[in-house]
Amino acid sequence: MKSILARRGGRLAPPVSPFLPTDSSEDPGKKDLVYSGPLYKSHAIEDGTLRVRFDLVGSGLMVGKKEGLAPTIEDTGNTLKRFAIAGKDQQWHWADAVIDGDSVVLSSPSVSAPVAVRYAFCMNPEGSNLYNREGLPASPFRTDNR
Repeated sequence: MKSILARRGGRLAPPVSPFLPTDSSEDPGKKDLVYSGPLYKSHAIEDGTLRVRFDLVGSGLMVGKKEGLAPTIEDTGNTLKRFAIAGKDQQWHWADAVIDGDSVVLSSPSVSAPVAVRYAFCMNPEGSNLYNREGLPASPFRTDNR
């Protein structure tokens, strides 16, 4: 742990925790630090599908698998879960979700013209599996106001 030399009330400040995110490069100002999982940025309607864009995707998006304290691993044999879309009638249906670069494209045979999306939006979003390649999970979100 490193000491911080700033004084606080005549005492030295406590040491910096080794668990804080750090940049391991020699010049920390030159490397972007991914400190969070993907965060909702925007969405657009495209020919009967809905495209969701994210901030903080780091090295990219992936379908991840996390068990206990083990690091998150890519789950190549699985699909994205916990995405729901709705049309103007606000009837929610589970969506088929496909990663396309730094975005996710959603569709459902039950929704011909989607207008809103929710991800992991429930009390216990077990099964949510959208991560960035750094292993950090996407945050739950909704685009409707109900």
